[in-house]
Amino acid sequence: MGKIRLLDRDTIGKIAAGEVVEGSASVVKELVENAIDAESRRISIILEDGGRRRVTVIDDGCGIDPADVELAFQRHATSKIADASELRAVKTLGFRGEALPVLAAVSRLTLITRPAERASGTEIRLEGGQVIGLREVGCPQGTRVVVEDLFFNVPPRRLSLRSARAEAARAAEVAGCLALARPEVAIRLISGDREVLASPGSGRRLDTVAAVLGSAEASRLLEVCSPPITGYLGPPDLHASHRSALTIVVNGRPVRDRAVAGAVEEAYRTVLPPGRFPVGTLWLELPPEEVDVNVHPAKLTVAHRDPQAVRRLVRSAMEAALARAAPARPLWPERPEVADPAGAAYGAGAEQPAMWGQTAGSDIRRPWDFRVIGQIHRKYVVLEAPDGVYLMDQHAAHERIAYERLADGDPSNGTQLLLIPPILELRPGERAGGDEFRQLLEETGFILEPFGGNALLVRGVPAGVADVASADFLRTVLARLGDGGGTDIDRLRRLLAACRAALKAGKDLSREEMEALTRELGATRRPATCAHGRPTLLRIGSDELERRFGRS
Repeated sequence: MGKIRLLDRDTIGKIAAGEVVEGSASVVKELVENAIDAESRRISIILEDGGRRRVTVIDDGCGIDPADVELAFQRHATSKIADASELRAVKTLGFRGEALPVLAAVSRLTLITRPAERASGTEIRLEGGQVIGLREVGCPQGTRVVVEDLFFNVPPRRLSLRSARAEAARAAEVAGCLALARPEVAIRLISGDREVLASPGSGRRLDTVAAVLGSAEASRLLEVCSPPITGYLGPPDLHASHRSALTIVVNGRPVRDRAVAGAVEEAYRTVLPPGRFPVGTLWLELPPEEVDVNVHPAKLTVAHRDPQAVRRLVRSAMEAALARAAPARPLWPERPEVADPAGAAYGAGAEQPAMWGQTAGSDIRRPWDFRVIGQIHRKYVVLEAPDGVYLMDQHAAHERIAYERLADGDPSNGTQLLLIPPILELRPGERAGGDEFRQLLEETGFILEPFGGNALLVRGVPAGVADVASADFLRTVLARLGDGGGTDIDRLRRLLAACRAALKAGKDLSREEMEALTRELGATRRPATCAHGRPTLLRIGSDELERRFGRS
C-alpha cells in the first residue's frame, strides 16, 4: 500500500497559516491590506490584549457581495487577479487568495459586510476554518472582521505568542508601514484604551510621516526627490539602532527590500556611527513588470529584474539628497558645497558627542584659529580656542583627510608612481583576492603588475596613501577587502583611509605635524567625522570649565 496521501483541508489550512500568520501583526497586515484593496478611505484597528484576545478591523470599502461571502474563505479564491499572466503586473496588495482562509483556520473569525448597492449585509462566523453561522444582518457599508483567540487550536503556536505589549508594538509598526504606503487612507489603531496611530489620510506623505514618527522628528527629515524615488530620510544625527526604522515602499507596497536598504545604508555608512541605521521612508515607483511580488507567502519581499540597477538608482538619489542638505548646526564656517558620496551630509548637520554633555555647535572656530597645546596618550591633539578646549582624535582626523583625498582622486592623475616599487608576495588565498579585486584596485589608482609566481609588483598607488605604501599595508587592504561587506570603490577608499590612519595612530607627533593635521582636517568638506562616522573632535566649553573650577 502506498505511503503518499492527500492532506485533509484542516491540516492544509494550519500549514498555510504557519507560513502567513505569526501573530497579531500578521492579522493586522492581511486584513488592512484587504481593506485598502477594497478602496477604503478610513480603516480602524482595535486590539485587545495586544491582539491575542481579539483583533478587529473596520473599513468603509466596497464590501463583499452576499454571493461571494462563503467563497471568500476558500483557499486561492480572489477578486484581485484572474490568471497567471496578471502576476507580471500586480497592482493590489493582495492577490494570493489566502488571507481570510488561513486566518479562519487558526482562530474564531466573524465577518460582517455590506456593499453600497445592498440594503442589508451578511454575517459569517467560522471556527477553526469551519462555517458555524451565516445570516443576513443590518450594518453600515464596508466590512468588519473580528479575529478572536488566535491559534486557539494550535497550542504550541498559541504559547509562542509574545507579551501583549510586544504583540501590540509589532502590530503598530505594521500599521504604520501601511499608512506610509497609502497616505490617502486614514488608518487608526487603538490598543486597549490608547490611540497608538492616527494617520490623517490627507494624501500628503509628510503628514503621514509626522503621524507615524512624530511631528518633531518629521520636521528634521531630508527630502529625497529623484523620480522615480522620493522620500524623507533623517540627517546624520538622527538615526536608530535597528534597520526597521527605514520603511521601503515599492509601488505602494511596504516591503523588506535588500537592494534598496543596502544602497541606503551604503550612502549613509560614512556619516553614521557604527551600529546605527538610517531613519525615514522611501517610495519607489517602478514599472510593475520590473518587480516580482510573488516571492514570499506573506508578500513581505519583492524581487527586482535588475537589482544592481535599482541599487545604483537608490544610491544616486541618496547622495543627491545628502549633498543638498543644509547643515543644521555647522561645525566649521560654510564652504562651497561639493558632492561627496561618502560624507555629504556631515558638514556637520550632526551634533558631535560632547564632553560633560556639551555639544560642539556653530560657534566653533576655524582650524587655523586654534592653538596647538600638545598631544596626550599619542592619540589625541589638544587645541585651544576662545570658546574652549578641543580634543582631536588624530586617527579619525587622518582617516577623514585620507578618505577625501582618495575620493577626489582621478585614475589619470591620482596615482603616484613609486621610486622603489614594493613586491607583494601573496600568501595562499590572497592571490585569488588580488585577481578578483584587481580592476577595483586599479580604478582607485593602483598600478599592479604580475612579477612571477605569486608576486605582484606595485608600481603605483593612490596619491593619498603613497606615504605609507608597503607590502604589509597592501596585504592588510586585500585581506580586509575580502572579508565581506561589499566590494565597491567607496568601500575600498574607506579601507585605504582606515589602514593609512591606523599606521599614523599611536605615534608621537611634532608640533609642526599637529598643526598640519589641524589645518588639513579643516580643509576637508566633512571634518566632523572620520570616513566611518566616528567623531574627530570633542569640545569642553569655556563656560563648562569655569563652572567645574567654581569660577562661575
